[in-house]
Amino acid sequence: MEYHISECHVACQNGDRTRIQQFLDKFPFALHHTDSRGWTLAHHAAAGGSQVTIKQLCKAGLDLHTRDMYGANILHIACLYGRVDLVKYLLKKYPKLYIQYDCYSWKSAHFAAQGGSVDTMKLFVETDTDFTLKDQYGANVLHLACGFGRYELAEFLLLEFPDLLHEVGENNGTAAHYAAQGGYVRVMELLVQHGVNMNSRTIHNINVLHIACQHRNVDVVRYILKFNTTLLGQSGLYNWSAAHFAAQGGSVDVLKLIAVDVQMVRKRSITGENILHIACLYGHYDMVKHILTLYPDMLYELGKYYWSASHYAAQGGNVRIMELLGQYKLPKMTSSSRNVNELHIACRYGHENMLQYLLDVMPSLANEKGEYGWTAYHYAALGGSLRILRMLAESGLDIRHEYESVKKVLEIASVHRDKEFEKNVKLIVELTVYV
Repeated sequence: MEYHISECHVACQNGDRTRIQQFLDKFPFALHHTDSRGWTLAHHAAAGGSQVTIKQLCKAGLDLHTRDMYGANILHIACLYGRVDLVKYLLKKYPKLYIQYDCYSWKSAHFAAQGGSVDTMKLFVETDTDFTLKDQYGANVLHLACGFGRYELAEFLLLEFPDLLHEVGENNGTAAHYAAQGGYVRVMELLVQHGVNMNSRTIHNINVLHIACQHRNVDVVRYILKFNTTLLGQSGLYNWSAAHFAAQGGSVDVLKLIAVDVQMVRKRSITGENILHIACLYGHYDMVKHILTLYPDMLYELGKYYWSASHYAAQGGNVRIMELLGQYKLPKMTSSSRNVNELHIACRYGHENMLQYLLDVMPSLANEKGEYGWTAYHYAALGGSLRILRMLAESGLDIRHEYESVKKVLEIASVHRDKEFEKNVKLIVELTVYV
């Protein structure tokens, strides 16, 4: 990611005192320049670990307590990068930095957990840090170490603070859930050795296999299935099976691994979705192609509101998937139980390419009315896309008789969907061109 870092920032991170001084002498204002994250020169110096540079910047008048746009101070950054000597210096010289949280309720130890430095974490053991402290999502230092694959640090924490293993984080996820999400088999093995409960579920009934499938972590899925195949039969939120989560993640290799349980693969959610529907919704072309090859009959199953795979593809917005579905004997594009067709859905979710495709191959869909007698214009208004509204108008779809009701939808969307009112006023004004 590009953070628009200046040469002076680079000099600070590299600890180039001479270059830094040249910049400050020539451009005094550079002392207070920040990058796009809000990092000051001191943040970059902390990332580089130069105590001398920190002192140089302080002497020049830079406030070392300044935070970035996420609330991180220079101690946090030093911990993240494992700059042990600098962390030790800052803890002694600037103790106020130690008690500060960032905007996610992370303290210095949380950053150290992400960074993975055991020596840095040991400094916080010496300061009697409360390692049970959690961030705003409920994650403690062990969760973070596992989630970022910091094996040595996770091992250290498990030995020093074994009770952390039984702490739960966001939605009651355990350290194993975090490791499964990150995709770290060695960390998962370590947790198993220390007695983690691999059968634990979150408040949404999601187990570690579900998480691994959702995040495309093939090796973790393979590891879990070696010793705990019972997880395959468990359902999560909305009665989703492991195959639903695999379809959401889009990894064909993951689906192949778990497909030994055919009944589970064919399972449908509470609202009727099969794995083809989910793959279409999340726009995973290769997954859709694989499912259609092995389970072509899924094409004829209907989900919520009697939606077909093409309805989900319209919501997902991947035109290649819609084209692929068209190569099969697709059920005639038709309205759902709420009379909503694929073009309505594309308008509602602002998918310009999908809308253009449907206007080209099935223009009659634009003339159909959905729930409440709504036209494509109404769904576009609900979505709030000026470009979609223009595309409908430019396609020749008459708006004259619908203008007042579409205008009302825009006004309602302003209040109930947190749309910017000024934006919707602009849409209303634009529509008058076609009235």
